[in-house]
Amino acid sequence: MVRNQPPKAKWNGSGVLGRIDHSGVAASANLELRPNTVITFGNVKLGPPLMQSNPPIGLEFLLRVPVYRGKAFHIGAHHGN
Repeated sequence: MVRNQPPKAKWNGSGVLGRIDHSGVAASANLELRPNTVITFGNVKLGPPLMQSNPPIGLEFLLRVPVYRGKAFHIGAHHGN
């Protein structure tokens, strides 16, 4: 499930662009998955002009952060280079 939305938390045009609810998708397939969501951040002022000149940069430009509940109710978030 992907929900695109205008940025709510803004900083210089950057903000949350969308969320992917992996556990919700798993549930729709009758599979069990601990809460697991990917939050996508981007910059609505810089992204579109860059993607107009180089469309594939859209894959690299967005910051994606997985937020999940691990064992023993541990909440985690990860961003790697």
